[in-house]
Amino acid sequence: MEVFRKGFVPATSTNPADLATRGITVKVLQESDWLRGPSFLKSNSPTTSTIDESERDIDVNDPEVRQEVKDHATSTQRAFGLGSERFNRFSEWSTFQRAIAKLVMRTKRFKIKLEPQKSQHDHETTESGDNGGPTLDASKRAEILIIRTAQEEAFANEISVLQRRRGNEPESRQSLREKRTVLRKSSLFRLDPFLDKDGVFRVGKRIHRSDLGFEEKHPIILPKKHHVSELLVRHYHHKVYHQGRQITHGTLRQAGYWVVGGHGMVSRILNSCLTCRKLRGNMLTQHMANLPKDRIEPRPPFTSIRVDVSRNE
Repeated sequence: MEVFRKGFVPATSTNPADLATRGITVKVLQESDWLRGPSFLKSNSPTTSTIDESERDIDVNDPEVRQEVKDHATSTQRAFGLGSERFNRFSEWSTFQRAIAKLVMRTKRFKIKLEPQKSQHDHETTESGDNGGPTLDASKRAEILIIRTAQEEAFANEISVLQRRRGNEPESRQSLREKRTVLRKSSLFRLDPFLDKDGVFRVGKRIHRSDLGFEEKHPIILPKKHHVSELLVRHYHHKVYHQGRQITHGTLRQAGYWVVGGHGMVSRILNSCLTCRKLRGNMLTQHMANLPKDRIEPRPPFTSIRVDVSRNE
């Protein structure tokens, strides 16, 4: 490989760049090197020389020489489930639930294709509804899947403890002591949580014998400051037509959801709701204009007279 050294212009008269600073005629300009270029660039002149690249002396300690660094990093991450970080792409609960329900139905259809021995009933349950949307069963399964994903991320220690308790094997005193320690340190200790048949974290309490429905007696526990909890609060806030904090929170509880720190979350969402800020804003009062001069200066009677002329039809 040949490397060319930087050359120089032999004389000032042969430098075409100087022609722009001199006063010359058009005829001289046409015959000059301004349009053709200098002649020494077209021939091998002593101003340019070639050297072999191997003859160059490069000092490795020179700060101007960039050091060659090779770095290879490999990381492997294995993800299970949906991943709650994908939930932030949705801004409405109904749209979110519908999208996950369609995903559940497509997954079930794919499993049926892999297992042709499935019954006709299972194939019928995967069909869409009358309007082409997901079925009621798919929507319910999507709701359970979303809530379980959020709970497993926020209450991983508590769920692991309760899953061990559901096992049939007898537990040792040490394991029971560890479970008791984990639950007492948790913010859910007073709620007496348990896992239902679907693996959903619910409130226990002491109203098992009540005539209320199962969803009201044992509401689903939702984590604090989670995107799923915010979507549900906004959904029921719009459902009650932007009512206050008590009605919105009561409707959420009646629907079977218990948000940890729900009062604060509902208040925060209502404060950020544009419709509520417009409806509950302070009334504006009009600023009165200054009185005219003839009404504030003492004058004799009937000095200034105004008559309202109205047309009677």
